[in-house]
Amino acid sequence: MPLDPHKVRRVANRVLVSAIAGMALYGYARFSIVDYPRGCDAMAPTLSTAGSRLVIDRYPDHARPMRHLDVIVYDHPGLRARLVGRVRAMPGDEIALAAGKLAIAGASTERTPGAIPLGSVPSGTYVVLNENPDSTYPDSRVHGLIPAARIAGRMIASLPGSGQ
Repeated sequence: MPLDPHKVRRVANRVLVSAIAGMALYGYARFSIVDYPRGCDAMAPTLSTAGSRLVIDRYPDHARPMRHLDVIVYDHPGLRARLVGRVRAMPGDEIALAAGKLAIAGASTERTPGAIPLGSVPSGTYVVLNENPDSTYPDSRVHGLIPAARIAGRMIASLPGSGQ
């Protein structure tokens, strides 16, 4: 019995539409767009102080593990605010002082440790610092280690936006 080409085409179209809808739902569930505030200098010059929109992967360890220098969006430990910073130390990295400045995994920085505890970074926590050392926006020097549960996602792209 020969196949009816119209039925085959209808079935193929339904499969295609279902696949596209599934991919769209997957993208909606996995990725998010976050406004980077206008006037925020925490990540200058990487991100514009004129405001940007950040595309974040809400499951940052799904595609690949978190890495040093990843730009992440995380929830402020005490406020209902989202902050943006760069992962500078990961679980197992050693934090020390070198001439009164923070040294991460043996590399000296030009920053004071503030609230960052010295020693080995515990499992499930990160040290997140602003790109701009002169920024007044808080980072791990103010609120200490950032638990992985507070990480909203890893930035995968920056788009021009209105900022807020």
